[in-house]
Amino acid sequence: MTRILVVEDEEHVRRAISLILMDEGYETIEAVHGLMGYSKALELKPELILMDLNMPVMDGLEALCKLKANPATRGIPVIILTSRIDAASERECHQAGAIDYIKKPWGKKELEERIALALNFSQDRGQDWEQIREQNRQQNHERERALRTNSFRLEEDYPWDC
Repeated sequence: MTRILVVEDEEHVRRAISLILMDEGYETIEAVHGLMGYSKALELKPELILMDLNMPVMDGLEALCKLKANPATRGIPVIILTSRIDAASERECHQAGAIDYIKKPWGKKELEERIALALNFSQDRGQDWEQIREQNRQQNHERERALRTNSFRLEEDYPWDC
């Protein structure tokens, strides 16, 4: 059974992710901050890590850097799940080795698709990791463009004149 480590400090978010994953047939491991996530990754060697950025004790970026610096955990793909929407954070995480960067709020289907894509790439080491990172960056930018377009249309249909 594929094992996924969920590193998230907010219990309701962590549990929701774990329930989605268990419904899809994955085994889940939970950690409440980056240091605990790093320790569990070393001990249990999950096939994938889903990690928040804003956490106590050790944030997600620091944990990501430690994971990628350690030969024992370097090959584990990491998907960042975060409320940070700035391009600089996304770029920093990709440069540190994250395979994907998903901005909250995310939907169940999106999460399932991105996890499946990351796991497929991790099983086929012949694929180029940079290729999947670029594909995910493009999906994020398309999603943001669609949100901006829909927001603009809403303003045209419903002007906010007081």
